[in-house]
Amino acid sequence: RLQELSVGGCGQLSAFALQRVTDVAKKTLVKLDVSQTGAKSPCFDKLITRCLGRGLTYLDCSGTAVSDQAFTAPDLSLLSVEQIMIGACSKVTDAGVAALASKSPELISFSSKWCAQLGDESVMALSKHCPGLKRLDLGNSKVTERGLLDLPAGLEVLSLEWCLHVDKGCVEKLRYLKNLKELNLSNCLCFAKPQNVATSKELCEVLKVNPDMEKLQLAGLESCGTEETLLVIRDHLPMLKVLDIVLTPSEGVSPDDDGDEDLSIVEAMQSLAENATLLTSLTLDLTRLPEKTASDIIMASLGLPNFPALRSISLTVESLSEAALETVLADRCSLDSIEIRGACPGLNDLALQ
Repeated sequence: RLQELSVGGCGQLSAFALQRVTDVAKKTLVKLDVSQTGAKSPCFDKLITRCLGRGLTYLDCSGTAVSDQAFTAPDLSLLSVEQIMIGACSKVTDAGVAALASKSPELISFSSKWCAQLGDESVMALSKHCPGLKRLDLGNSKVTERGLLDLPAGLEVLSLEWCLHVDKGCVEKLRYLKNLKELNLSNCLCFAKPQNVATSKELCEVLKVNPDMEKLQLAGLESCGTEETLLVIRDHLPMLKVLDIVLTPSEGVSPDDDGDEDLSIVEAMQSLAENATLLTSLTLDLTRLPEKTASDIIMASLGLPNFPALRSISLTVESLSEAALETVLADRCSLDSIEIRGACPGLNDLALQ
């Protein structure tokens, strides 16, 4: 009667042992997690093929030695498969993903995070054969604009974290997706052409057509953390619950300035804080701002009654004063976690009390 088997992280578990267990539950098993198991023999591919063919709906084989062979058997049917995770599986190629996609018309969730060898062919195959896809994690892949131009219209979760070929033109074209609830563009830095990194202009075009967005991650994208982005979030994302952003000084203001010229970003952040009543998690990097501006943002935005639902705060700062820390902590009885990265002279026994 075994329906779910999770042995993720059992690095010494062999393919033979896994086969013995899964054979016992061959008629009932629907969910299988063998991530990070370390099985390396050719038997492992056969094991995955056998389990998939028996009616699995969920498979996580992230961080294993699984290869294309597991997905390319000509008689393999994956009609029941809904969720597949192959993150950090270096032996799976675009051909393997294409074969998997062609056999999985009911697939709703796919993750290939940290599969740096995968590119546009994988994404195009998923878009073609899996019209009901809702969640897609392509983190650290070679995907480009070519692969992202025709994603399923119903896609709700898209992660392109560390996709270094995703530039401003690519981000702008994502505005055809209008059902996004989660978007992760963290560290899409275009190292080869830094001048093509996405800016607030392109990002805001996407945000404006996705009013149901609940999670937005922009870590590392300095050019997206402007007043324009903050105000678009305020006006167009009423359902937002998670925000990760790097705030950036206005053009012409360096981090060494005293901040007097940069009041607009303080006001924009304060306005967002007053209106983002559902936000539960805030990750804020203020190290690109003048120290006074960063302090003003904390004092104006992070104290109650702003962000009333906040349960988790992560701040990266050059320095956090005692007054700023007290503003963050004052009466925040609902906080589950607070993380401060940077010098914190305000962190003393009195503040902790």
